[in-house]
Order: sequence, then structure tokens, then C-alpha cells
Amino acid sequence: MQTSLPTEVIELAVDFVASQSPSRERTEDLRACCLTSRGLVARCQVHIFESVTLYGPPSCRRGIIPPAEYLSQYLRTLALASLLGRKPHLADLVCCLTFKITTPFWNSPSNDAVQVALGSLGNIHTLHLIYEDGGLSPHHQRSQFDFASTSATWKNPVQSIMRSPKFRTSEMYVSSPPRSPFLK
Repeated sequence: MQTSLPTEVIELAVDFVASQSPSRERTEDLRACCLTSRGLVARCQVHIFESVTLYGPPSCRRGIIPPAEYLSQYLRTLALASLLGRKPHLADLVCCLTFKITTPFWNSPSNDAVQVALGSLGNIHTLHLIYEDGGLSPHHQRSQFDFASTSATWKNPVQSIMRSPKFRTSEMYVSSPPRSPFLK
């Protein structure tokens, strides 16, 4: 026996689930809701894809050992980029983007999947760029990040997001990961 509830009631139930959990648990709860009924999928996707974090490939330069967690997050970024390529309507749901990048990644023309994903995000209103200088040298100053010198393949999608009429806020963070104690 199938019960039909008004759409508004279903959406309120999904919104309640989304508002009750921390980010990671919320996504798991919303995925579970998606599996219970096709009628819940669209509303769950609104919450799942509302805020997205993309990671550039880790820096593997001398003195920097990428943590396993970062590698795992980068693999999730590639999976998300692939999903957005297969299901472009999901890109329209992304409103807040956090993009974590490293020096060699930002200046390289590689990784088409992430670039295409960035270019497909037309409804971004908040952008957070987290730039890791990669511990280039003890003399490297945090203020030396120069967006103008970045590769056009990365600069163009970011500028496109910032030119969008829906775009309102951007924040940029610069950080230095700890250097390996084994390499001096």
C-alpha cells in the first residue's frame, strides 16, 4: 500500500533531517533518505550539493608528505567532478564552493575533470579559496600568492564564478602545511 503525502510535507521532513546533523552525518542521513524513496531524491540533492569542497591534487615535493586524508579527499573530488559531468543538473544546486589548492596544482594546466567541474558551477554565491604554499621555503611570505600569474586554465573558471550575477562573497586563506621532520 502506497501513501501519498503532499510535497510540502515531504520537503519539510527532508529539511528537518538536513538541519539536525553535522555536515558528514547529514550527508549520510540524506543519502539514506534517497534510498528510501525516489520522491525524496530531488530534495535531498538540494542539501547534499548545496555546499561542496573540491581538493586539488596533493603536492608531493621534497619535504612535504601529503596526509592520507588529503589523498582520500582528492579522490572524492575526482569522483564528484565525474558525477557533475554525467549529471549536469547537480551543478546548478551548488551554492557554496570551497576549493583547496596547492602551489604546483594552481600553476599547472593539468586535471581536466576538476576544471570542467569548476566551469559548470554557475550558481555559486560564496567561494572560499584555500591556498597552501607548500612550504616553498622559510622565506616564502604568505602575501606572495599572485592570482594574475596562475595558469589560465584555472584562472578562467574561477573568474567566471566571480563574474556570475549570483556571486556575492569570496574569501581566500593562505596556509603552510607543516614540513616533514625527516627532511631538513
